[in-house]
Amino acid sequence: MLPLDDPVWAELRQCYGSGEEIPVAIRRLQTQIADGKYSDEELVDLANFCCHQWSTCDGTYAAIPHLIGICQELPPASQPRMDLLHLIGWWVACLRLDQTQASEELIGWFNEALTVARDLTAESLPFVQDDADVSWKLSDFLGAFSALHGDPALAFVLFELQEGGADCGQCGNFIRPLESPMNPFWDENDDT
Repeated sequence: MLPLDDPVWAELRQCYGSGEEIPVAIRRLQTQIADGKYSDEELVDLANFCCHQWSTCDGTYAAIPHLIGICQELPPASQPRMDLLHLIGWWVACLRLDQTQASEELIGWFNEALTVARDLTAESLPFVQDDADVSWKLSDFLGAFSALHGDPALAFVLFELQEGGADCGQCGNFIRPLESPMNPFWDENDDT
């Protein structure tokens, strides 16, 4: 994976700002988890940098292996691991939807990490419970599982079972449906 101190991060695209902000956010997340001060609010910056309103970038490919590495260090039922695996699944589905381009090296590291993420998700799946303490539910986690196994269309259907709409989870604005058969909100007959 791309080392967090590699100057290449500054050349990577992200949804907001420059690519060099992604490793800062990853390090901050690692520290807060290690210090026992994790909150899902820690993922907001990463989400804005890597996947906003279904848009992804080459920085998304670079970030995912690091997040999967964090998950490997956490127990299967831990909240940070579950949150990260859910987020990773969403990003993977969006990467596939967007057909985001990146260097062969970044895509290679990403693909290697996905095999690990599949196993981690399978280990955590029995611990998923639909309760009021988490923002995601079983359908979301199954969506992530589907995306990691190469089925982004099914992933979006499962994600939307919980969400019931097309609003951005970060900013709350309506997301204009992307023209793709993988997007459950896209209507090829809609001229608007």
